[in-house]
Amino acid sequence: MDYSSNVFVEKKINEIDTSSDVKVRILGTVVSKVDDSIFVDDGTGTVQVAVSHDMALNVSESQLVRVFGRLRLSGGGFDLYGEIIQNMSKLNMKQYNQVMEYYNVMG
Repeated sequence: MDYSSNVFVEKKINEIDTSSDVKVRILGTVVSKVDDSIFVDDGTGTVQVAVSHDMALNVSESQLVRVFGRLRLSGGGFDLYGEIIQNMSKLNMKQYNQVMEYYNVMG
C-alpha cells in the first residue's frame, strides 16, 4: 500500500511548490493572528494558515510552531489549511539547525 499521500513533507516556505506539494510541514514563528488564521514566518517567507477556532485560541504571537497543513491555491499564490499546530517553543534551535544541516548533507 502506498502511504506517500499521507506524508507531510518538511519544507521551507520559499521551497513550497504549488504544482506538486499537497501536504507540508513548516517550522516558524507566529507573526500575527487574525480571526481563525495565523501568519507564520520561517525566515524565508510568511504564509497564512487557516486554523480552527480552538487551534487559534491555543496559539500566540511570537510563538514557535510546527504546522502540518494542506496547500490551498488562492489568487495566484497559496495558503495552508492547518491540520495540526504543534507548540515548539521549547525547541533548541541551535541543535535543531545542526541536525537539519547534518541531515541535508547526509541525505
